[in-house]
Amino acid sequence: MSKDSKLTRRKFVERLGKGAVAAGTLLGAAPWASQAQAPAASNRVRLGLIGFGIRGRQLLSAIQRVRGAEVVAVADLYDGYLERARELTGKGVETTRDYRRLLDRKDIDAVVVATPDHWHVRIMLDAASAGKDIYAEKPLTHTWEEGEVLLSKLRQTGRVVQVGSGRVSQPLYQKAKEIVQSGRLGKVTFVTGWWDSSSSIYAWRTPIPADASPQTIDWKTFLGTAPEREFDPKRFFRWRCYWDYGEGLGGDLFSHLLTTIHWMLDAKLPRSAVAQGGIYRWKDGRDVPDTFNALYDYPEGFALSLSSTKNNSSRDRGIRFLGTDAALLITSRELIVHTEPEEERYSYVAESLPKESRELFYIVHGLDRSGRRRTPPQVREAVERYQLPARRLGGGSGHMQDFINAVRTRQAPRETVEMGNNAALAVHMANLAYQHGTKVSWDDKQHRPTW
Repeated sequence: MSKDSKLTRRKFVERLGKGAVAAGTLLGAAPWASQAQAPAASNRVRLGLIGFGIRGRQLLSAIQRVRGAEVVAVADLYDGYLERARELTGKGVETTRDYRRLLDRKDIDAVVVATPDHWHVRIMLDAASAGKDIYAEKPLTHTWEEGEVLLSKLRQTGRVVQVGSGRVSQPLYQKAKEIVQSGRLGKVTFVTGWWDSSSSIYAWRTPIPADASPQTIDWKTFLGTAPEREFDPKRFFRWRCYWDYGEGLGGDLFSHLLTTIHWMLDAKLPRSAVAQGGIYRWKDGRDVPDTFNALYDYPEGFALSLSSTKNNSSRDRGIRFLGTDAALLITSRELIVHTEPEEERYSYVAESLPKESRELFYIVHGLDRSGRRRTPPQVREAVERYQLPARRLGGGSGHMQDFINAVRTRQAPRETVEMGNNAALAVHMANLAYQHGTKVSWDDKQHRPTW
């Protein structure tokens, strides 16, 4: 197992600094000013995009749909991705392998970080030191130790940071939160979430370009804080399959669900986590499971079960909130509220009692001696559905628009760095539980997971 679960904070900072040497800078030694002027409200927000793989391309599309936002530079370690960036943005956009060149530019207001997970924090620390605001893809961190270092730096610099899980900006989920917060579900005690797929592409078996080589890829910089290895294009293009660079199904998918559930229930961190799973189908050299299940307990008084498999798509994705009065199901296209029946099945118990005890039982519970209601039952709506127009269901432009607005106004974005860190910590707890085969708890005094 490549992750050092017993890393001290000092050793972690040292390791993070060593990883940054490959990119030419040391932790705490960046040459840039710690603060930058926020763009004037009348100006366009100029962005640098760091990481232009699958997600980077999607985020470029979202940015291009936001009025007042402009991508002026793109950084990536693969020449082919940079060529694609030029195709999609035009000749006036700078492309480079070195993300520091974007941070050096005084005309760039903010950066979008869409790199492999093990580079997220290093780049965010450098960007904050350079006075740039940040849109960061989830999961926010690669290890639990990184969160404290990152939050401390961001508090010092006061940068605007939007984490890119995104569902908090979608109308469907905003309506769902309204329902939950209204109290219509009663006390929510159990939540389940799932996200499944079955194709090889969604199992992270990204095609390897024919020109992939040490000449077209900056392999040394890609490794960063990860262990040294000979050039391996599978690890570069399929990095999510390995603990060295990503957090598996937890980081890729659970982070979406966790952020959403925390936001809807005003929850922060789970009290404990257990997890199971395995590599049951995709035996292609990966070391993260293709099927993963985690069970969390929250101090707010509910349990959470999350699951994902890369081996079947019939369940698709969804979240179900079970309350004492009703249940709420969120699918990829609609919300469904199922109301709990009001009627108690008193006869289920009473009919096993002798006549005198049975009649007394019924009378005590407001029925006549034979168990019939004295007044007609209250009619309650069994099912409610909410479906938004298809054009409003997907896409990330709303979340990106919220980030651009936050950059302009200096107000907090919808998905704050604290929200992103809490979701990432819950992911790390589940991964540690899986890796160590034991229950992992959150220690409030030490501010760390323990097992």
